[in-house]
Amino acid sequence: MDVSPSAEGQRLVFSEFDQSQLGRSMLEQSDVLVFILDQDGSIASANSVVQQRLGYEPKDLAGLDFFAALSVGVESARLARLVKAQPPLLPAHARVELRGLNGVVQSFFCTASFSPEGQGREVVLMARPAGQISSRALVTEDSAALALFQNAPHAIFLHEPALGRVLQANTLALNLACCELQDLLGRDMQELLPFLSPLSLETAPAGHGIDTSLRAHSGRLTPVSVTASRVELGGRVCFLLFVRDLSVERRAETERMASEARFKMALDRLIDGFCLLAPRRDALGGIEDFRFTYANPAAREALLIPAGETDRASLSGVFAASTAASLRDVFATVMRSGRDVNFDRIRLDQPARAAVFALHVCKHGEGVAISLRDETERAGYEQALAGKERSLSALLAHLPVGVFYVDLGAPQSPILNQSAMDLLGAGPETLDYRTCGRGLLADLAGNPLPDEQLPFNHLLQRQSAYRNDGLQLIRPGHSPVRLDISVSPVRDESGRIAAMVAVFNDITRRVALEAQLSQSQRMQALGTLAGGIAHDFNNVAQAISGSLELAKRSLDSSHSAYGNICAAQKAASRVTSLTVQLLSASKQRLEAAQTADAAPLIEETAVLLRGTIDKRIRVEVDVARDCWPAVLEPGRLQQSLLNLALNARDAIEGSGVITIKARNITFTRDCAELRVDGLHDFAFVCELQFRRGDLRRVLDDREGDGDLAL
Repeated sequence: MDVSPSAEGQRLVFSEFDQSQLGRSMLEQSDVLVFILDQDGSIASANSVVQQRLGYEPKDLAGLDFFAALSVGVESARLARLVKAQPPLLPAHARVELRGLNGVVQSFFCTASFSPEGQGREVVLMARPAGQISSRALVTEDSAALALFQNAPHAIFLHEPALGRVLQANTLALNLACCELQDLLGRDMQELLPFLSPLSLETAPAGHGIDTSLRAHSGRLTPVSVTASRVELGGRVCFLLFVRDLSVERRAETERMASEARFKMALDRLIDGFCLLAPRRDALGGIEDFRFTYANPAAREALLIPAGETDRASLSGVFAASTAASLRDVFATVMRSGRDVNFDRIRLDQPARAAVFALHVCKHGEGVAISLRDETERAGYEQALAGKERSLSALLAHLPVGVFYVDLGAPQSPILNQSAMDLLGAGPETLDYRTCGRGLLADLAGNPLPDEQLPFNHLLQRQSAYRNDGLQLIRPGHSPVRLDISVSPVRDESGRIAAMVAVFNDITRRVALEAQLSQSQRMQALGTLAGGIAHDFNNVAQAISGSLELAKRSLDSSHSAYGNICAAQKAASRVTSLTVQLLSASKQRLEAAQTADAAPLIEETAVLLRGTIDKRIRVEVDVARDCWPAVLEPGRLQQSLLNLALNARDAIEGSGVITIKARNITFTRDCAELRVDGLHDFAFVCELQFRRGDLRRVLDDREGDGDLAL
């Protein structure tokens, strides 16, 4: 090394420096395993790091075959072939497994190259632990020492304490100081590290980093960590200063802390619970429990963990014993397999309650991370909703009206209850709302409805509810059914029709009852009118009868007009009797029940009928001589007989016979087997509540032969 004064006179400028010598010193002081091999792979020497890493004394390794004694594996054999080749194929790189003195095998990145100072085929083999080196740090220069100095991952300054000057620096050091090599060599180290005293470098433990600041050429201070390694070069004590830039790390740490804070804030605001758990192992290394290392507020609330006690919480403390054991097995499986596990619904029993959760478990570091959502309340709502749906389904199924629901988003799957399917004669798999009722629905005149007037189509065209009670359903082989059809739209949030529901109500019986009621009202009005006329007519008949009686009294029985007057009195008496019957039939007051013979009442009713109905229809009376007296209301009995007779008259087309018969009948338990001699099969006109006993029954013949028995 040549040293000459500079122009300033006081500053020493080192024009040269033996970098190879510096590199060899670094090899001895670094954490790299260094072996010097001869041409057949035998170990000539090794540095002290070999003892630290593998446990061998360097002197004990001398003469041993490196590839036979220390290295194992396929890569070791490949490296041996490259080193022992003729000529050697160097430099060479390989990942080699090295066996330590204790038998433990460790993985190293190895680089073999010619030694620039060796004689013959001396090879320098450097090995660095595989976890501490990247591919770009592998030596590619012929000089392993120079490559180590130039490619070191830290800035390196060579400092001579006696002079306080910088003797050498690698590329990273020049970049950190922001200057060229010629500007840095000979510079006072105190200028670079103004806050670091030389004494602290000499007294610092080996490998211990000192945090300080480095002043760049521009004056900017950069936070750094300095590690000093003592070396001797040419009999002089020097220090290798390994300087690590902390600014990037500190910025990264600041960003990491800020990111963690943001992440924690986001987790704390999550609606779903989030937890981190770590295994708690027993003496044999098995997992006996999991402890919580983090739980956001939602998780603490769901799992009933008090605030501030997350670190003391565990599975066995939060859940019941059986639940904790099941979760422990699930978490252990996730840790072993690395596969996530998801539960849409899982019941987790806690000491205070039984809860239902949605749970997702994944591996996180040496433990697991879980996200959970308390579904207990929702599960209760769904269960209640399912119960209501079952109730509504049962109600819909048993409704006496037909219901047809179609969702326009899925028209191929309509919903029909049993009444609708019975009416339409088809199921949801064959019914289309656009053609529902085609060929079946008709107006009251029997004209089939065109497609555009079918219920659903009519609603879609008019965009409003549809109602029509003037339709009939005509199915082949079935009696026409009178229908009241209503179709209502179901609209979405935008007001568009999203679905439709139709109700088919069979009103055939109702229409018939309404017709009967109308007929009854007409008959009542007719009876009232007839009663009024009969009353007036009776007054006239009474006047005539009185006048005849006076005339009769003024004549002798031998008078020629006496007989005519008597005949006129009989006719007037007959008229009076008829008007009394009409008044009795039309009166609306309640009569007291009395025990009477029904035969005279039946005969009077027959006389009244003969004078009012079509002369082509004969009215006959057949009352048994031994008929028992009956408890009855005379007016009501005559009214009932009149109603039945008028219905019979309407049922007879043209001529026929209406026969009113009265017989004694003994009631048995089975009324359906009741028979009356002389009558055809009959059906009861009305159902009355009687105990077992004797009853005179009003019967209606269903033979359809033109003769009706009452």
